[in-house]
Amino acid sequence: MRLAGIATATGGLALVGTGVVFGVLAKQAADELTKLDQNRGTFDPATEDAGQRDELLAGIFLGVGAAAIATGVVLYVLGSRDGRPQSQAFVVAPSVAPHTAGATLRMMF
Repeated sequence: MRLAGIATATGGLALVGTGVVFGVLAKQAADELTKLDQNRGTFDPATEDAGQRDELLAGIFLGVGAAAIATGVVLYVLGSRDGRPQSQAFVVAPSVAPHTAGATLRMMF
């Protein structure tokens, strides 16, 4: 589990890095459109579409990457706990009385 955690977190870091790249591309497209507006240039709808697409992709990659990093950390921590001795028990204790019968169940993890 520790190895899976490391691999998942590493993949998450790569996804976050990709999200940052798309975020920078979206910012560049927005800056280009702002400059065109300030200089009274011709509006380019393709630049706007590319910027919107890059902004959406940035959000997706950042979100999935953050989730993968969190999952990787959890897997690593759980994998680290596997080596420790843990007290686990499963006990069923029957009880019988003259007019009743029952059982007690106890589980420890």
